[in-house]
Order: sequence, then structure tokens, then C-alpha cells
Amino acid sequence: MNANFCRWSCRSALLVAAGILLFSDQAFSAEEMIDFESLSPEFPGWAGTISDRGAPGQYRPAAKWDAPIAFALDSVKPHSGATCLKWEFAQDVPGMATLRSPAIPAAGPDGSVSFFVRSQGITEEGILSFDELSADGQKVKGRWMVARIVNSEDWQEVKWSGPLDASTASIRLAFTYKAIPAGAQVWIDDISVK
Repeated sequence: MNANFCRWSCRSALLVAAGILLFSDQAFSAEEMIDFESLSPEFPGWAGTISDRGAPGQYRPAAKWDAPIAFALDSVKPHSGATCLKWEFAQDVPGMATLRSPAIPAAGPDGSVSFFVRSQGITEEGILSFDELSADGQKVKGRWMVARIVNSEDWQEVKWSGPLDASTASIRLAFTYKAIPAGAQVWIDDISVK
């Protein structure tokens, strides 16, 4: 009983102290980081979509794809830590392929997104888009093509910053590429949402 009380009271004291330090500077900003170190290989909340001109898109949870796209955790040359997300294209995708994140907490008035990416065999630049979601998960606003994703075999940082709608509680990121040749690969790591 005493040990549990101590754990609770010590943790509470640390949280209060941290709150005082953060709010006393007026520099409080929430930050969500996705570094893929503790992500399950089932990629909970992540999804992939492929679509061709005029045809209905095929949407599946990321873990349910094996062709023409597949997702895996990769420990070869991550940007930081021990692992990153690897997106592979086993066949040509003449239309578009999109990787969607789970909802990531974010609130305005201003927000920012950054992540690191590298690729191999990609012929066209990708794009970052995102949806702003309300507290109940409804789409508030869609933001298409907010940043270009450059093609490079070395890690490159992609950034976006700007205002968010007052009712936004989270965002869902979308990484999109089109006209992808078989054998292409994309790696993503260290996603930060502030």
C-alpha cells in the first residue's frame, strides 16, 4: 500500500513540477513523435491505398497488404534509433499509392509536421497531405499537397507549418506517390507533429 501511494504521489509531484516549469515559460507546446521503435509489426492505425485513374481505390490496413505494395519495419540504415518504416512496391503502380497514418493529436492555432524520408527507384516526387480531424474523429478540413517529398537515397527532412482550424484535435498524415515502378522503396522515420 505504501509503495503504491509513493509511486502515485511521486509521479503526481513530478507532473505538477513539470507543469509549473512548462507553463511558467509560456513555452508549452505538445509534441507527438513517431519513431517506429515501439510500433507493432501489424502497424495499428496505419493504412495503404492504391488507385488508378477513374477506378475505385483499394484501401486496406497496412498489415493486410503484400502486393503490389507492402510495409515492414526495417533496421537497415534508419534515420535514428534501431528501426524505421519501409514501404515496398513489388509491382508497377501506374496510378497513386498512399500511406495514411493513424490520427495524431494536434491542436492550433499553429501546427507543424516534420519527418525524414529516403527512397530508391522512385521516379517522381511524392507529396505530403493531411486531414484535420475534430475531437470525435470527423474531418474538419483536408489539406492536399502541403509539401513535396524529394527523391534521395540519403535521408531528407520534409517540413510543413501553418495554422490549424480551431476545432482540430488531431491530424491524419498522407504520404502519396504516383507512377511507381516495380522494385521502388521508400523509408520514413522520426515523424514529429507539434
